[in-house]
Amino acid sequence: MAIDTLGANALASNSVTTAKIAADAVTSAKIPAGAVVVGDIADGSITTAKLAADAVTAAKLADNAVVTANLASGAITTGVMPTGTVIQTVSGRTDTRVVSNGISVDIVSAAITPTSTSNKILIYGSLSAFSDVNHVGIRLYRNGIHIADAPEVQSGTTFNMVQIVSASFDNNNHGNNNNASFGSNAVLFYDSPSSTSALTYLFKLHQPGSGHNLYVNGGANTYQSATSNIILQEIVG
Repeated sequence: MAIDTLGANALASNSVTTAKIAADAVTSAKIPAGAVVVGDIADGSITTAKLAADAVTAAKLADNAVVTANLASGAITTGVMPTGTVIQTVSGRTDTRVVSNGISVDIVSAAITPTSTSNKILIYGSLSAFSDVNHVGIRLYRNGIHIADAPEVQSGTTFNMVQIVSASFDNNNHGNNNNASFGSNAVLFYDSPSSTSALTYLFKLHQPGSGHNLYVNGGANTYQSATSNIILQEIVG
């Protein structure tokens, strides 16, 4: 008489070896829950191809399980960085002494290309600027467009660029007796350009009218010298 059914109790321990199991004979449906534990899985036996999409979630990753070496080049994009993250920094510097009697004179500039229209640009200037007339000030330009002032360029003009240090930019409280304005200035401005094109930010020294001398990186004496710096940072918005 043929045997159609053989109960599990009729099998001796270890009598069914791997070699006696047909390919694909053991399916997921035949394995009870919890039957396969971590200790039963050989190292490297679970490959990426065997993982279902989204099978590995953040909750399943141990602390510090993912290190820098595990990240593919370009895997972390600016789009996944939190608001306020600095994602690029560029700078410019000049120690060239410039004298001009025009209405304005360039101080220092730098260019940056934002990666997203929602990101912001923080502009920091450490500027050496002098004049032999009052009512001068620092103007900031973006691609040739005037976007900010510090301090007031003319009496009564509202400025909107943060002046961190001024030592001292106007020695006559914005009078009109042609006393000199002078100083090393530190200024900040937070810009929202809404652009992914190249942007050039330029600081200028500006006076109400031409005819008086403006000095960059030095004063009236040729032995006086200084430097001016600009730093641009793109910040996730």
